[in-house]
Amino acid sequence: MAMAEPALPPRGERLYEGKAKVVFATPDPGLVRICFKDDATAFDGRKRGTIGDKGRLNARISAHLLRVVEAAGIPTHLVAEAGERELLCRRVEIIPLEVVVRNVVAGSLARRLGLEPGRVLDEPVTELYYKRDDLGDPLINRAHVRLLGLATAEEVDRIEAMALAVNRVLRSYLLERDLVLVDFKLEFGRAWTPAAPPAAAPAAVPAEGAGAVLPTEPGAGPSGQSTGPAPGQDGGGGSGPGTGSRGTPGPGSTLLLADEISPDTCRLWDRVTGEPLDKDRFRQDLGGVAGAYAEVWRRLEGQR
Repeated sequence: MAMAEPALPPRGERLYEGKAKVVFATPDPGLVRICFKDDATAFDGRKRGTIGDKGRLNARISAHLLRVVEAAGIPTHLVAEAGERELLCRRVEIIPLEVVVRNVVAGSLARRLGLEPGRVLDEPVTELYYKRDDLGDPLINRAHVRLLGLATAEEVDRIEAMALAVNRVLRSYLLERDLVLVDFKLEFGRAWTPAAPPAAAPAAVPAEGAGAVLPTEPGAGPSGQSTGPAPGQDGGGGSGPGTGSRGTPGPGSTLLLADEISPDTCRLWDRVTGEPLDKDRFRQDLGGVAGAYAEVWRRLEGQR
């Protein structure tokens, strides 16, 4: 007789609510449940709406793509799916940086630099944004990161290496499903262990036709290790700011890819038609937002 699946920890108190997700504590201090909402926002919250089934689709798409990058050796906060629109995740202290990787000129890159939208870049462009809604999430550089005490230089090196590794994996994976990964936003968080075990060897990440290696993380334990917040640390589970000392990871912290990977955070174009299948349909009043998200999920499930 097959063994029953272990029960997932239930929801506890609400820790944080953002534009698109709600984070709940669980009885396990190292785990949170993240619930995806149908709410949609754009332009720093100036445009708002509700898109039926968006939360469920984003939860499924995010779980699927996080598993894809985890299988390639990139550690993430995902533990399990927990219902139609919830994920069980490791609790992390979110680093208040949004890392954008661009493969094709679109959106603000075209406006800022006067580039032609749709131009394929010779190499990916990475950008760092300060995660502050009240400031409009400004574009910043490494000197600003140090000035603000958001992360150490070693953490920024690893964050950028992980973001480019995610890009290599997903760009190829999505193109096989006739989806062009134009650009996307990632967030990272620190997971904490009670004590720091010996550092793991660098995780090998397959590139397109070649191998890619992430730099060894100072003081980090093996990737994929189940971790929780250290005393005095609080994590937002991928959707909210932590309360730990920023820029001082200390022993026992491990960087994980957090938050989500979905049409809310990625520009995805149909390879043949160039039609957007992402949140730009909401931003630009193109209509058919739920249908576009459903089409992305259909292709990921292999039904194309």
